[in-house]
Amino acid sequence: MTQEELVEIIRKAEKEQSVVLDLSHRNITQLPREIGRLRNLFVLYLGSNQLRELPREIVHLKNLTQLDLNSNQLTEFPKHIVQLKNLFRLDLSFNQVAELPREIVQLKNLTILDLTSNQMNRLPTEIIHLKKLKILELDQNPLTFPPMEIVARGLPAVTNYLKKSDKGGQILYEAKLMIVGQGGVGKTCLMERLIQNRYSEKQATTQGIRIQSWEINAPDEEKTRMTLNVWDFGGQEIYHATHQFFLTRHSLYVLVWDARQEDEHDRIDYWLNIIDTFAEDSPILIVMNKSDERTRELNLSGLKQRYPQIIASGKVSAKNGTGIEILQKLIETQAWELPLMGTFWPSSWLAVRSTLKATPDYHIPYDNYLQICKKLDIEESEAKTLSRYLHDLGIVLHFQDDALLKDTIILKPGWGTDAVYKVLDANVVQKRNGILHNSDLPKIWTDKALYPPDKYAAILRLMANFELAFPFDKGNRHIVTELLPPRKGEYEWNPEGCLQFEYHYEFLPAGLITRLIVRMHKSLIERGGKKLCWREGAYFKHGESQAMVRINAYTKIARIQISGNERREFLSMIRSHFDALHKTIRKIRFKEKIPCGCNPGCDYRFDYNFLLKCEEKGKITQTCEVFVEEVNVKKLLDTIEKSEVREQRIREKTENKYSIELDPSVHVKSLMTENKSEFGEPQHKKLYQKFQKIITSVINPKKKS
Repeated sequence: MTQEELVEIIRKAEKEQSVVLDLSHRNITQLPREIGRLRNLFVLYLGSNQLRELPREIVHLKNLTQLDLNSNQLTEFPKHIVQLKNLFRLDLSFNQVAELPREIVQLKNLTILDLTSNQMNRLPTEIIHLKKLKILELDQNPLTFPPMEIVARGLPAVTNYLKKSDKGGQILYEAKLMIVGQGGVGKTCLMERLIQNRYSEKQATTQGIRIQSWEINAPDEEKTRMTLNVWDFGGQEIYHATHQFFLTRHSLYVLVWDARQEDEHDRIDYWLNIIDTFAEDSPILIVMNKSDERTRELNLSGLKQRYPQIIASGKVSAKNGTGIEILQKLIETQAWELPLMGTFWPSSWLAVRSTLKATPDYHIPYDNYLQICKKLDIEESEAKTLSRYLHDLGIVLHFQDDALLKDTIILKPGWGTDAVYKVLDANVVQKRNGILHNSDLPKIWTDKALYPPDKYAAILRLMANFELAFPFDKGNRHIVTELLPPRKGEYEWNPEGCLQFEYHYEFLPAGLITRLIVRMHKSLIERGGKKLCWREGAYFKHGESQAMVRINAYTKIARIQISGNERREFLSMIRSHFDALHKTIRKIRFKEKIPCGCNPGCDYRFDYNFLLKCEEKGKITQTCEVFVEEVNVKKLLDTIEKSEVREQRIREKTENKYSIELDPSVHVKSLMTENKSEFGEPQHKKLYQKFQKIITSVINPKKKS
């Protein structure tokens, strides 16, 4: 649109005393000064243009209440806007604004501020003085002040954080570095070379997890010092199920491999899957160690297609130091970019951290932690954010999303992890296929200062909460499920006529079935004083019904077979446990399947959720892709659960979808009442009536992006 055409539109709006002007999607690069003549304007849409600035004449739009500048090319906040005292909705989303000026505080009537998708890394504390602000959108900004975890909790959390920052605090340059990979690839030797610049041929195999602190320079001009909390994970397979609990988001991962081992055990994909499943989108560095002995190339481009969080791949030798300096620089650069690096901690947060560090206990109840926070004016919602920070940094362990673990905060992570791994490493427990006697504990936890007998019960309870073990024999013995025998014992089981249900996983995390066994240990079938469970499955009972649940690590399929009169109820119970387990795994991907059963020997499986959709759409049958026979959808689903259960679920879904929302006119009235005195009575009653009609767009703003 030419400037002449634009000026003509503005003149027409001036003549008609327009209260709304829509200039969006016009490819405007410069707004003419004539815009200042529209003294009656209440709403101005300028979205989806190419504006880089606004003319000073914008200040003459004294009646303006809504200004939409979304999807332009603004790199700076148009400071003239702060003179528009009646503005109560401002949309600057999808620009490149890097900073919000302190003068924003002059917009006393501002109710909605949309800053989505800009380049801001901090907000001015003056935001707290915008008393009428109700909605603040900040997604897709590289914010560190306040951090995005605070932003995600909403405007009250943001204003509370900013208020506390005025009372002092400190920027912490701290993050967590995780070193993972198979046993024997030299992870600990690499860590020692990185941190201490030393190497030992006699480095002991890491048992469990080794934790160290590492101070390095940041890649900034001021040479800021960063602290990395380094976790070195033992690579033995027996540890894999337990490691998953400690793979945190917002961390940097170094995946170490050895060309000699990878010929026989191609485990790179396994570890990449583990990180991807449990650590969200944390960056990954792939490092081939022992390059002085043997080297091998990776298909890095292929790996990056499947795992885009891979940053780089390199070769080092911890033994002679080759490639170490390059790896250090790469770690510095990537650690500097981590979300928690450079976060401002208010004084109250620092005080909580100091209090926890000074506490002599190795773990405390979550309620005790909340009491500490409350004394420092930190409410529970903020305390949760802080505990998540402390957990992600590796300072404490608090699994707040886990129903069994959320009530305990482990103050000394090394203490808790070391105790658990010592049990997994105990030869006496391994020889008994997972049977742990209470009398074994003094020989396993030999350090009496760390593990006095009065702490045994707490550690065993912790193992149960980690779903690694369960008590039996009146609590005198425990079964450590990761040490169960690999094959099932003798037990008559006929799958004919059983209800069957399956989970097909894209990637099967270690320990899924052993954790299920711990959850359901009270339902385990027992014969001759032995629990009928093994490393890949178990037999359970419920009333007069029995079930076999087993997993095939090769096919990645968990199969449930149930016989007896209460099999549907029993399946519902087992599925609820699977659901709970799945919720603890951030990115687990699977499909639920039902065997077809149209003919003896038919091995076709229907997708359970697809069948549910078919039933909702009124589809009567679906075709078996093996025998090409039509199978009744309802009959197939009825084997899994009663039709009344499905109907109730559909009703609840429909009610939620069409639930009646609050009448927006109520909110409109509220806004009108709240802002009328500030706006003053407009000069023309007719204009005020027009304003009443268009103010509803504040509730559902017109977005053109």
